[in-house]
Amino acid sequence: MKTITFQKFIISISILLTSMTTWAQLDLVNIESHNKGVLLPRMSTADRTNINASEGMVIFNIDTQLFNYHDGTSWKELIGTGGPYGSEGPQGDPGQDVLGPNGESGFNGLKCWDKNGDEIFTPDEDTDGNGDFNVHDCIVLIGPKGETGSDGPQGSPSFEMGPDGPVSAQVFSKQVPNNSTSCLEFDEDQLNGRSDVILLHQSRQQGGFTAIPESTLTYQDDKWNVCAKSGNLQIFSFYDILILGNL
Repeated sequence: MKTITFQKFIISISILLTSMTTWAQLDLVNIESHNKGVLLPRMSTADRTNINASEGMVIFNIDTQLFNYHDGTSWKELIGTGGPYGSEGPQGDPGQDVLGPNGESGFNGLKCWDKNGDEIFTPDEDTDGNGDFNVHDCIVLIGPKGETGSDGPQGSPSFEMGPDGPVSAQVFSKQVPNNSTSCLEFDEDQLNGRSDVILLHQSRQQGGFTAIPESTLTYQDDKWNVCAKSGNLQIFSFYDILILGNL
């Protein structure tokens, strides 16, 4: 087989074109053969990088066994469009289910009739007395009902009736005996020991011309007292306690 360079191939094509002017239709290249083919340049991917390629150049890549063309920027593989999908093949044989090996046995659970958990069954653990040790021995047997006990003595009443409270609207009055008194003690039977009453106190003065210091109503030593907030109570002043009611 003869091998020609690519330059000689181009020259031969040019000469052939000039002798084909008698054809009815003039093509750029028109090669006819029934037993020959056209062999484009073959090279590896590494050799391809050494070409000063231009857009449209075509080679056969011997590394990928595919035609390559240059798009003006980089080499691309020339791959034809895919053909139509073939018909679906027959269904394969279904696989067989294979059971895996059995797992290890679990730990023995606690037996409710094994009271001390020693796995040794003793007569006292045979609750129903049938000679078998099973779940029926877990039932707690209920003994017979005991006799009813006798009634105890009746208890004393929980509360005793207290004394009657003071009468509402009753007024108690005290006068300041001297100018060194800071509190007036209301020693009255209706008030002694009664911290549960609602009281109101007021002050008044004989003649009405001397100022009366502020006072407050307090409960101490089981008695009600009117005491000055500061200093002493004013001499010749009267202090009244009015019972409004009980709590």
